[in-house]
Amino acid sequence: MEKRGKRQHTSSDSDSAEENRIKDLKERDEFAKRLKKRDEEKTKKVSESSSKRSYEEAAKRLKLEAEDRTKILPKLRVQSRRKYLEKRKEDKVIELEADIADDEYLFDESILTEREKKEREHKKTILLLAKEHEKARELENVQRYHMPRDLGKGEKGEYIEVDENEKLPHSEQRKWEQEQIKSAFFKFGAKDAKAQDEYELLLDEQIDFIQALQLEGNKEKKEDEEKSEYQKIRMTIAETKKSLPVFPFKQSLIEAINNYQILIVEGETGSEIQRINLGNAVLTLKALGINDLIHFDFLDPPPHETLVLALEQLYALGALNHHGELTKAGRRMAEFPTDPMLAKMLLASEKYKCSEEIVSIAAMLSVNSSVFYRPKDKIIHADTARKNFFHRNGDHLTLMNVYNQWVGSDYSVQWCYENFIQYRSMKRARDVREQLVGLMERVEIDMVSSISDDANIRKAITAGYFYHIAKFSKGGHYKTVKNNQTVMIHPNSALFEELPRWVIYHELVFTSKEFMRQVTEIESKWLLEVAPHYYKSNELEDSTNKKMPKTLGKSANNK
Repeated sequence: MEKRGKRQHTSSDSDSAEENRIKDLKERDEFAKRLKKRDEEKTKKVSESSSKRSYEEAAKRLKLEAEDRTKILPKLRVQSRRKYLEKRKEDKVIELEADIADDEYLFDESILTEREKKEREHKKTILLLAKEHEKARELENVQRYHMPRDLGKGEKGEYIEVDENEKLPHSEQRKWEQEQIKSAFFKFGAKDAKAQDEYELLLDEQIDFIQALQLEGNKEKKEDEEKSEYQKIRMTIAETKKSLPVFPFKQSLIEAINNYQILIVEGETGSEIQRINLGNAVLTLKALGINDLIHFDFLDPPPHETLVLALEQLYALGALNHHGELTKAGRRMAEFPTDPMLAKMLLASEKYKCSEEIVSIAAMLSVNSSVFYRPKDKIIHADTARKNFFHRNGDHLTLMNVYNQWVGSDYSVQWCYENFIQYRSMKRARDVREQLVGLMERVEIDMVSSISDDANIRKAITAGYFYHIAKFSKGGHYKTVKNNQTVMIHPNSALFEELPRWVIYHELVFTSKEFMRQVTEIESKWLLEVAPHYYKSNELEDSTNKKMPKTLGKSANNK
């Protein structure tokens, strides 16, 4: 009886799952039909309005031409008269020059009367004056100073009184941008080797052709004491190199590079960018009705393992069902030209009633690495201004604060200057946000606000980025939940000194260590709410969500 009951229960669960799948596919197809119908209506309206607008513009143009003809004709007459007189003057000068030449060739001066001599001299004087007048006009066109006109916005030839770098309010921001661009260029090969005193090339064994091409300089030989100090520095650097996670694989990596022309290095972040781009491509293909991606004839076929990982991620995000079919959520996600996790975050904002805030965060994430700038002569002021935007719960909400305050300033350039924020980045974020809002409306998501409840905002972020979860471990480090990889909060983060127990991050950046960028505090129980299929309760056993003691991290005051 018990076995029969279990079989009946399993059968009922299977039937229920199949019913849900069929219902979801039906809703997906209905959504696709509505989307297609709206696109057709929009295309029809655009074509009708375009033809009507073209007719109106043509009629208006003809009317303006008729009205302005009487005004244009007098001006054309004046211009034509001037051109005629200019051409007539040139012809007369040529004619006079030819007349003098013929007269001198045919009649010698000795046989001329006094009157004829005076007439010949008079012609030469007129010719000389005409040529000097022409030269003077040419010289005047080249050298004469003209007062600059006040040109309109966007026109070329703007008159500049001072160097543009000296103008306010953008001077320091532009100066910083120029310094960043300048620092991106790599210069080498100076004969004077003084610049090499401070920096040395850190290679265990220099390649032969590098040593052969090294230019001689005037660097004097150092004393043995200085060499010993340099050796100490080299030893410190060597220790740092050995501490890097990749160092144990150095020799095998070098051998692989020598043996193979192409290498694919996979890891938690190594193939993540490729997987994100591929995930968006998979959604697009699925939306077009292409289901057999394993045997699809890609122009540049991705590695089989990467394709499988992308499909697994889309399944975890709810974009695909267990049959590999595109769900309604996946069909809506395919409308966003973003990575699937960001698209899922935008869709989740509908459930948590915070679409206005999430779309602002998504737009700011597209420019997150270039929002703030730090002029060398005002580093303290820039850091203070940055901290004024910090939110107690993390960086995603900090970015939202920045955008909302910029909107409150009426998109002010001066406000950006005073807060050491790059206006170009904010302008780009505004453009991205407008596009995302249009796509949200396209997939039938109402724009609503829940700015007072930041928990819902953080839940929506977690629904999209539950792959990126890290937990503070007993050893005093953060470790990713699934891969147990040691990571750290980036020093620029609002949570750098707080050390919350559970965090979600936007991306990992590898320098000397693995840093989490754009970090926000979450509660572990949210993971069971937004991704119960991905996380188990035993993985999230610590649900206290308490911050670490102040001896390990300093808590900031609530703002």
